[in-house]
Amino acid sequence: MKKLVSMLAFAIILGACGEVAPPKKQEAVIEHRNLDSEVIKTVAKMSIGGMMCAEGCGGKIQQDLRALSGVVGTELDFTEGNTENTVKVEYDPAVTDEKKLIECVNGIADGKYTVSKVEVLHYHGLQNKVSNGSAAV
Repeated sequence: MKKLVSMLAFAIILGACGEVAPPKKQEAVIEHRNLDSEVIKTVAKMSIGGMMCAEGCGGKIQQDLRALSGVVGTELDFTEGNTENTVKVEYDPAVTDEKKLIECVNGIADGKYTVSKVEVLHYHGLQNKVSNGSAAV
């Protein structure tokens, strides 16, 4: 009996040593850009891997992002066969931020979708911009 228990313990230890830890997800690269515009808004252009279709995958990602407090709207740019596709998210930076958007996407379907890059575009209104001593129109 002792021999059987010892062999069983050895097999469990040996089997555990052969397990490979899942690879860590690469942290998303975040870039910020300031742009002049007639409107004031913030948009995150998220490059997302793992989407297989626009309706199911893209729809689920947009639905979950729109459920976040502070998200104004989403727009999917999906091309079948691409390893990554883009979801643009307009949001209120006083309520949420790009890190929360990334967490949301990475948390869908047990990590099926991966955000690799986020370009945050800060559109600043032209109403306050002065050029040659006169206000911009």
